Amino acid sequence: MKNQRGFIKIILAVIVLFLAAGTIYAMSKMVPPLDENMIQPDDKSTAHAWVIMDLGIDEQTGMPKTQVGLVANGTEHDIGTFGGSCAQQVSDLLPNEKEKVVCWWAGGGQEIGLFDEGGKTVVKVGDVDEGSAETEGFRGNFQTLLTL
Repeated sequence: MKNQRGFIKIILAVIVLFLAAGTIYAMSKMVPPLDENMIQPDDKSTAHAWVIMDLGIDEQTGMPKTQVGLVANGTEHDIGTFGGSCAQQVSDLLPNEKEKVVCWWAGGGQEIGLFDEGGKTVVKVGDVDEGSAETEGFRGNFQTLLTL
């Protein structure tokens, strides 16, 4: 009786292994292989990703600090440390601006934008301010940090 139970356990284990192997094989056939052209940038685009890291609160000012970086074509670029909380935004882009990160605290901050200028991608940083009842908001003073 003990031998029969041991034999049944072995048979069940073998069946489970075959089912698992068959499932893995079937799933591997469902995913198409990567096309090299899909992951390589063409002449007019840059493969990139923002790296945004919260550095906590500055003890002297009480302002959040955020480190912003950019990985472009496999190279990491340190954009800088900014006051405020930073987040990528996809709306309200300026002419030739492809995307941006806005660092904001208490009604103002800085915008880091990727701009297309003459077929090259340029990283620029400018000032943003929400304004007040007496003054209009501001968005400008962009300075080029680097050309990719």
